[in-house]
Amino acid sequence: MRIIYIITCFCMLFCFAACNQRKNNTNTIKSIPDINSYKNDSIVYSNQLLYQDSLKLQEPIGNKITVYRSNQELQSIICNYDWSEYGKPMDVKSIGKTTYEDVNFDNKKDLVVYLGAFGNQGVQYYQCYLWNDKKQKFLISPSFQQIANPTINNDTRCIYSFSRTSANEYEHIKYEFRNGIFVQTASLVERKEKNGFSYIEKRENDKTVVKTSSLKDIDKEWKQYIIILNSATLL
Repeated sequence: MRIIYIITCFCMLFCFAACNQRKNNTNTIKSIPDINSYKNDSIVYSNQLLYQDSLKLQEPIGNKITVYRSNQELQSIICNYDWSEYGKPMDVKSIGKTTYEDVNFDNKKDLVVYLGAFGNQGVQYYQCYLWNDKKQKFLISPSFQQIANPTINNDTRCIYSFSRTSANEYEHIKYEFRNGIFVQTASLVERKEKNGFSYIEKRENDKTVVKTSSLKDIDKEWKQYIIILNSATLL
Protein backbone atom coordinates (compact mmCIF):
# COMPACT_ATOMS: atom_id res chain seq x y z
CA MET A 1 0.00 0.00 0.00
CA ARG A 2 2.82 2.39 0.82
CA ILE A 3 4.40 1.82 -2.61
CA ILE A 4 1.06 2.47 -4.33
CA TYR A 5 0.66 5.69 -2.31
CA ILE A 6 4.14 6.93 -3.32
CA ILE A 7 3.49 6.15 -7.00
CA THR A 8 0.12 7.96 -6.85
CA CYS A 9 1.72 11.09 -5.33
CA PHE A 10 4.47 11.08 -7.96
CA CYS A 11 1.90 10.91 -10.78
CA MET A 12 -0.06 13.81 -9.29
CA LEU A 13 3.07 15.96 -9.07
CA PHE A 14 4.01 15.12 -12.67
CA CYS A 15 0.55 16.10 -13.95
CA PHE A 16 0.64 19.35 -11.98
CA ALA A 17 4.03 20.29 -13.46
CA ALA A 18 2.87 19.44 -16.98
CA CYS A 19 -0.22 21.62 -16.63
CA ASN A 20 1.86 24.53 -15.39
CA GLN A 21 4.28 24.14 -18.31
CA ARG A 22 1.42 24.12 -20.83
CA LYS A 23 -0.09 27.21 -19.25
CA ASN A 24 3.22 29.09 -19.45
CA ASN A 25 3.71 28.14 -23.11
CA THR A 26 0.34 29.61 -24.10
CA ASN A 27 1.16 33.06 -22.74
CA THR A 28 1.75 35.24 -25.84
CA ILE A 29 2.30 38.58 -24.06
CA LYS A 30 5.96 39.48 -23.75
CA SER A 31 6.87 41.65 -20.77
CA ILE A 32 9.36 44.40 -21.58
CA PRO A 33 10.82 47.10 -19.31
CA ASP A 34 9.71 50.50 -20.61
CA ILE A 35 12.21 53.34 -20.20
CA ASN A 36 9.59 55.77 -21.53
CA SER A 37 7.12 55.19 -18.73
CA TYR A 38 6.63 56.61 -15.27
CA LYS A 39 8.29 55.04 -12.25
CA ASN A 40 7.07 51.54 -11.45
CA ASP A 41 5.23 51.45 -14.80
CA SER A 42 5.85 49.08 -17.71
CA ILE A 43 4.75 48.26 -21.24
CA VAL A 44 3.85 44.81 -22.51
CA TYR A 45 2.62 43.83 -25.94
CA SER A 46 1.01 40.86 -27.65
CA ASN A 47 1.69 40.04 -31.28
CA GLN A 48 -0.89 38.16 -33.36
CA LEU A 49 -0.46 37.18 -37.03
CA LEU A 50 -3.46 37.85 -39.29
CA TYR A 51 -4.52 35.45 -42.08
CA GLN A 52 -7.01 35.80 -44.90
CA ASP A 53 -8.09 32.16 -44.67
CA SER A 54 -9.14 30.58 -41.39
CA LEU A 55 -7.02 27.47 -42.00
CA LYS A 56 -3.84 29.60 -42.27
CA LEU A 57 -2.74 27.78 -45.41
CA GLN A 58 -1.43 30.94 -47.07
CA GLU A 59 1.09 33.48 -45.79
CA PRO A 60 -0.16 36.03 -43.21
CA ILE A 61 -1.53 39.32 -44.53
CA GLY A 62 -0.47 41.32 -41.49
CA ASN A 63 -0.22 41.28 -37.74
CA LYS A 64 -1.98 42.92 -34.82
CA ILE A 65 0.10 44.38 -32.01
CA THR A 66 -1.77 45.21 -28.82
CA VAL A 67 0.12 47.44 -26.39
CA TYR A 68 -0.66 47.47 -22.66
CA ARG A 69 0.43 49.72 -19.84
CA SER A 70 -0.34 49.02 -16.20
CA ASN A 71 -2.68 46.20 -17.26
CA GLN A 72 -4.69 48.62 -19.41
CA GLU A 73 -4.82 48.51 -23.21
CA LEU A 74 -2.90 51.50 -24.50
CA GLN A 75 -3.04 50.96 -28.25
CA SER A 76 -3.88 48.46 -30.96
CA ILE A 77 -1.76 48.50 -34.14
CA ILE A 78 -2.64 46.73 -37.39
CA CYS A 79 0.42 46.20 -39.59
CA ASN A 80 -0.67 45.23 -43.12
CA TYR A 81 1.83 43.63 -45.50
CA ASP A 82 2.00 45.00 -49.04
CA TRP A 83 3.41 42.17 -51.15
CA SER A 84 2.99 44.19 -54.37
CA GLU A 85 5.91 46.48 -53.51
CA TYR A 86 8.65 43.88 -53.04
CA GLY A 87 7.08 40.57 -54.04
CA LYS A 88 6.51 37.70 -51.63
CA PRO A 89 9.20 37.15 -48.98
CA MET A 90 11.59 34.22 -48.98
CA ASP A 91 11.13 33.50 -45.27
CA VAL A 92 7.38 33.50 -44.72
CA LYS A 93 7.66 31.81 -41.32
CA SER A 94 9.74 34.69 -39.92
CA ILE A 95 7.64 37.68 -40.97
CA GLY A 96 5.77 39.58 -38.32
CA LYS A 97 8.39 39.09 -35.62
CA THR A 98 8.44 42.22 -33.49
CA THR A 99 11.29 43.74 -31.50
CA TYR A 100 11.41 46.65 -29.08
CA GLU A 101 14.39 49.00 -29.53
CA ASP A 102 15.32 52.65 -29.97
CA VAL A 103 15.83 53.35 -33.69
CA ASN A 104 15.64 57.16 -33.77
CA PHE A 105 18.05 57.66 -30.86
CA ASP A 106 15.73 59.64 -28.57
CA ASN A 107 16.28 57.21 -25.65
CA LYS A 108 12.74 55.86 -26.06
CA LYS A 109 12.16 52.42 -27.45
CA ASP A 110 10.13 51.81 -30.60
CA LEU A 111 8.34 48.82 -32.15
CA VAL A 112 10.02 47.25 -35.19
CA VAL A 113 8.16 44.63 -37.26
CA TYR A 114 10.05 42.28 -39.59
CA LEU A 115 8.44 42.21 -43.06
CA GLY A 116 10.67 39.56 -44.60
CA ALA A 117 13.59 39.00 -47.00
CA PHE A 118 12.91 39.74 -50.67
CA GLY A 119 14.46 39.13 -54.08
CA ASN A 120 17.38 36.89 -55.03
CA GLN A 121 19.62 38.81 -52.60
CA GLY A 122 17.23 38.34 -49.67
CA VAL A 123 17.02 42.06 -48.85
CA GLN A 124 15.35 42.54 -45.47
CA TYR A 125 12.78 45.24 -44.76
CA TYR A 126 11.06 46.34 -41.55
CA GLN A 127 8.07 48.43 -40.54
CA CYS A 128 8.63 50.78 -37.63
CA TYR A 129 6.36 52.46 -35.09
CA LEU A 130 8.06 55.28 -33.19
CA TRP A 131 7.06 56.20 -29.67
CA ASN A 132 5.45 59.67 -29.47
CA ASP A 133 5.61 61.33 -26.05
CA LYS A 134 2.91 63.92 -26.72
CA LYS A 135 0.35 61.41 -27.97
CA GLN A 136 1.57 58.66 -25.64
CA LYS A 137 1.45 56.02 -28.35
CA PHE A 138 3.41 54.52 -31.23
CA LEU A 139 3.15 56.16 -34.67
CA ILE A 140 4.14 54.56 -37.97
CA SER A 141 7.34 55.72 -39.68
CA PRO A 142 7.00 55.07 -43.45
CA SER A 143 10.54 56.28 -44.15
CA PHE A 144 12.05 53.44 -42.08
CA GLN A 145 10.44 50.83 -44.32
CA GLN A 146 12.48 52.12 -47.29
CA ILE A 147 15.79 51.24 -45.59
CA ALA A 148 17.17 47.94 -46.92
CA ASN A 149 18.94 45.67 -44.42
CA PRO A 150 19.02 48.34 -41.69
CA THR A 151 21.76 48.26 -39.05
CA ILE A 152 21.57 50.46 -35.95
CA ASN A 153 24.78 52.20 -34.87
CA ASN A 154 24.38 53.74 -31.42
CA ASP A 155 27.86 55.29 -31.53
CA THR A 156 27.17 57.43 -34.61
CA ARG A 157 23.41 57.62 -33.91
CA CYS A 158 22.71 56.58 -37.50
CA ILE A 159 21.07 53.75 -39.44
CA TYR A 160 23.16 52.03 -42.12
CA SER A 161 21.73 50.25 -45.15
CA PHE A 162 23.59 47.45 -46.88
CA SER A 163 22.73 45.90 -50.26
CA ARG A 164 24.48 43.96 -53.00
CA THR A 165 24.02 45.68 -56.37
CA SER A 166 26.03 43.19 -58.45
CA ALA A 167 28.31 40.17 -58.10
CA ASN A 168 31.26 42.34 -57.09
CA GLU A 169 29.64 45.54 -55.82
CA TYR A 170 27.99 46.63 -52.58
CA GLU A 171 26.22 49.87 -51.72
CA HIS A 172 26.13 51.28 -48.19
CA ILE A 173 23.81 54.16 -47.30
CA LYS A 174 23.83 56.22 -44.12
CA TYR A 175 20.52 57.51 -42.72
CA GLU A 176 19.90 60.07 -40.00
CA PHE A 177 16.62 60.87 -38.26
CA ARG A 178 15.77 64.51 -38.99
CA ASN A 179 12.50 66.39 -38.57
CA GLY A 180 10.54 63.20 -37.99
CA ILE A 181 11.85 61.15 -40.93
CA PHE A 182 14.89 59.03 -41.83
CA VAL A 183 16.90 60.79 -44.55
CA GLN A 184 19.91 59.65 -46.57
CA THR A 185 22.97 61.71 -45.65
CA ALA A 186 25.84 59.78 -47.24
CA SER A 187 26.62 56.70 -49.32
CA LEU A 188 29.53 54.49 -50.23
CA VAL A 189 29.88 52.07 -53.15
CA GLU A 190 32.43 49.33 -52.51
CA ARG A 191 33.62 47.41 -55.58
CA LYS A 192 35.84 44.34 -55.77
CA GLU A 193 38.55 44.85 -58.38
CA LYS A 194 41.30 42.54 -59.66
CA ASN A 195 43.92 44.16 -57.45
CA GLY A 196 41.79 45.02 -54.44
CA PHE A 197 38.86 47.38 -53.87
CA SER A 198 37.68 50.71 -55.20
CA TYR A 199 35.40 53.13 -53.35
CA ILE A 200 33.00 55.86 -54.45
CA GLU A 201 31.88 58.03 -51.56
CA LYS A 202 29.06 60.57 -51.77
CA ARG A 203 28.64 62.91 -48.86
CA GLU A 204 25.54 64.87 -47.88
CA ASN A 205 23.39 66.11 -50.79
CA ASP A 206 25.92 64.59 -53.22
CA LYS A 207 28.04 67.73 -52.84
CA THR A 208 31.31 65.88 -52.32
CA VAL A 209 32.32 62.81 -54.27
CA VAL A 210 35.46 60.82 -53.50
CA LYS A 211 36.72 58.13 -55.89
CA THR A 212 39.65 56.15 -54.58
CA SER A 213 41.26 52.73 -54.32
CA SER A 214 42.50 53.40 -50.78
CA LEU A 215 40.60 53.31 -47.51
CA LYS A 216 42.82 56.18 -46.32
CA ASP A 217 40.99 58.63 -48.60
CA ILE A 218 37.43 57.96 -47.48
CA ASP A 219 35.68 59.41 -44.45
CA LYS A 220 36.91 58.11 -41.10
CA GLU A 221 33.44 56.92 -40.15
CA TRP A 222 33.08 54.88 -43.34
CA LYS A 223 36.58 53.48 -42.91
CA GLN A 224 35.75 52.05 -39.49
CA TYR A 225 32.43 50.70 -40.79
CA ILE A 226 34.04 48.93 -43.76
CA ILE A 227 36.84 47.38 -41.69
CA ILE A 228 34.29 45.88 -39.28
CA LEU A 229 32.02 44.74 -42.10
CA ASN A 230 34.75 43.13 -44.18
CA SER A 231 36.03 41.18 -41.21
CA ALA A 232 32.71 39.32 -41.13
CA THR A 233 31.69 39.32 -44.82
CA LEU A 234 33.09 37.34 -47.75
CA LEU A 235 32.98 39.15 -51.11
